[in-house]
Amino acid sequence: MIRSGEPGDSVIPEKNKNNKVNKNNRMFKQLIYLISFLSLVAVLPAGATETEKDQRKFDYFFYEGLNLKNAGKFDAAYDAFNHCLAIDSTAAPVLYELSSFYVQLNRPEKAVEMLKRAVANSKDNFTYKMALASITRNLGMYGEAAEEYEELVRDYPEKEELNYYLADALTQAGEIGKAIEAYDALESVMGMNEAISMQKYKLYVQLEKPEEAFKEIEKLAAKYPMEARYQIVLGDLHLENGEMDKALACYQKANEIDPTDPYYIVSMANYYEAKGDKEAAEQQIRSALVNEKLDVETKVNILSRYILKLQQTKQGTENANHLFQTLLEQHPEDIDLKADVWRSLDGPRKDRGGEIPVPVGNRDGTE
Repeated sequence: MIRSGEPGDSVIPEKNKNNKVNKNNRMFKQLIYLISFLSLVAVLPAGATETEKDQRKFDYFFYEGLNLKNAGKFDAAYDAFNHCLAIDSTAAPVLYELSSFYVQLNRPEKAVEMLKRAVANSKDNFTYKMALASITRNLGMYGEAAEEYEELVRDYPEKEELNYYLADALTQAGEIGKAIEAYDALESVMGMNEAISMQKYKLYVQLEKPEEAFKEIEKLAAKYPMEARYQIVLGDLHLENGEMDKALACYQKANEIDPTDPYYIVSMANYYEAKGDKEAAEQQIRSALVNEKLDVETKVNILSRYILKLQQTKQGTENANHLFQTLLEQHPEDIDLKADVWRSLDGPRKDRGGEIPVPVGNRDGTE
């Protein structure tokens, strides 16, 4: 594992060695290289040109660098690759190899520079382009990453998975419309599937296009008729639009499919809240808290989401305390229960302004 260093310094200095020992080791290593150089030159044909000599030297140090790297001798490998770079500063394979060293040295900007140079000098190399796109994405340089992935998608249309990476980079860059187009391209090749539709649903929600978001869930509900969660999401969307009867019909259908789905309880509580029947809403939550078939984690999730709504009023806070006591009575042995409840509130607070409907991403574990 590379720790620190600059070109010309030891990349992984040995521990507990003083500077003098390190300097001596360095001199010894350079002596070995010098001997290797002289041996290499000695076997060259008498009429060899300087270019041929440089190429032989380059090849020697490059393959030696690869061998040293594979042997875990990263200091020596780093030096060997830098010898190559001194011979040919445009050598894409060397630039690519050195970029990985700079990643380990925690110098990502230098790694990006090396990869950009590698790509510039070897425009048809998929590996170099993919590495540049990946590192810029990981560094939060989403705009640059999206540009790299767009080129990759254009140059390698047979690699359909590239559209997924492109869509993710575009989403992070705030280019939501383009991200949806990338998912559409992926869907046209792979066919409709749950992962793509869920991503598109969330993006349409971000764009505040409820009709388009609704269509994505409708497609999922049609393709997976025995999945209760999609009926619940449809019900939630109807409820947000004030379509009470349609919402209730979806919730009832979900309950028929899977009577044990805990999110049905949350949605029904929300339904009763919307109708102004707070007593019925709390009864839904209370029934979940005493349900022996539900584990503690699920109960905490249900309660925390409902508490967010109750906290808006003083009376609601008191009711929340009563519900929390009900949960404690069911699981007195769980001493961390209170901390779990409040910790679980952090996520829902960020979703939909604290409203009870559960974000789809949390229903299927995608986030």
